[in-house]
Amino acid sequence: MRRELLFILQFDYELQRVSLRKYYEVRLDVLARCIIASFSRTLNDSVTTVTIVDRNKRCLVINEGELEPHDLEDELRVAKRICELVRNKQFFSLGEVLERIIKRGNYALLILDEGGIPILKVLDALSKNYRLAIFIGGYKGFSEDIMEEIGKAMRPQVISLGRIPYLSSMCILILKYILTRGSTCLVN
Repeated sequence: MRRELLFILQFDYELQRVSLRKYYEVRLDVLARCIIASFSRTLNDSVTTVTIVDRNKRCLVINEGELEPHDLEDELRVAKRICELVRNKQFFSLGEVLERIIKRGNYALLILDEGGIPILKVLDALSKNYRLAIFIGGYKGFSEDIMEEIGKAMRPQVISLGRIPYLSSMCILILKYILTRGSTCLVN
């Protein structure tokens, strides 16, 4: 059975305003690194999807095959590809994305937060689940209105990678490492 990973990332700007000229201003660099972390070094027998939620709760869904492997070797190429996808793909509302997750069913729903349950306490349950939807907020976490909408639609479990705040891209890499290694990630 194939594992499905869905990363839902908060983007603190409007997706429609993304451009290479505003690369650092709108933190396109952060998005590019998250995409690289999500789609490079894929887990064996897994399918990965990334959903970017902007401040207006508009969502861009990016599937694994929409970037070429050579694109993932260069942050600027990924940023250009994100700009192309923003111009050419359909947007969804956050409500529509949450509804799709609920309809697909059997997802382990997780929100990353430093105050959550340590991931190692739920590792066995996670490693048995083949569908994971992981919500990763910005450097301040998810905004209140997004958390409220998520909370109305579903009951995700809040988990933590530790008390240290990590960059979103690093959270993705750590999660993928833990999911790959399971409890053996604790052994030197």
